Amino acid sequence: MPNKENTGVDIGGRHDLMLSKPVFWVPKRAPGQPLTEQHPKYGKVYHLGSPADLFEMARAENLIINIRRARRGAEA
Repeated sequence: MPNKENTGVDIGGRHDLMLSKPVFWVPKRAPGQPLTEQHPKYGKVYHLGSPADLFEMARAENLIINIRRARRGAEA
């Protein structure tokens, strides 16, 4: 029952997010850009440039990250 499949940030495998409320992010972060900014329409928006950014967003917003295991030959 994931709300979102993959975030655009490579954490070493396919992953899903389970959200309890709307959370907004973009999958890029320029050097020196803050992790979050206030957007006039969407409120807090996260800029995710690394796995650490994704995990910080998950911690701050109480998200669950589910990392799926890869399919194997006979299962595919």
